[in-house]
Amino acid sequence: MKTAGEPETASTTAPAAGLWVRVKQWYRNRGYLPAWVLAAWGVWNLVDLAVLAANTYQQAQDLENFAWVKYVQMVYIPTMIPHVLLILVSVILVFRGRQLAGRLRWYHLGWLLVLMGLLNMRLPLPAPLRFLQTGPVWSISTALLVYLAEYGPENMWEFLEVTFWDDLPCLLVTILGFAILILGCRYDQRTSLRKIE
Repeated sequence: MKTAGEPETASTTAPAAGLWVRVKQWYRNRGYLPAWVLAAWGVWNLVDLAVLAANTYQQAQDLENFAWVKYVQMVYIPTMIPHVLLILVSVILVFRGRQLAGRLRWYHLGWLLVLMGLLNMRLPLPAPLRFLQTGPVWSISTALLVYLAEYGPENMWEFLEVTFWDDLPCLLVTILGFAILILGCRYDQRTSLRKIE
């Protein structure tokens, strides 16, 4: 029991602060787990493309002289490459994140921006962010597999020049992600050195 002269001690931390501490602790230990969601999103997009390709193939059976192999090479393969890369990079992030469990920091979220900027993630984004639905990986794979192979180097460079301006916001998001990774790591090192001193 408290006497009249005893100062009141602060009870436990506020509920919101306690929640924030738990979220930070969860992220630090298991923050790599959402990378499985990215991998699943890549698989979903590949399945969606496979269904679309099957429907297109079925409809193309009625067309005479339809070059199915060339159509797949020009349309589906360049679109599949970013999704396959998303799956591979997500799995790598999961296993690398497991190695870093307990040491994950806020700046590791910069990898999400890097992936969003480079790859065509086909995310359902609001109108101002729809530029992230394509990416430089799609443009480069289309330039190499379609324009260089079919139309020659001049047309390939012209295609890349046109798509560069479409991909510029994606490249800026990628640069922002790398900046968060690099500068966040440096900031974390400086603050840990200050704590040691």
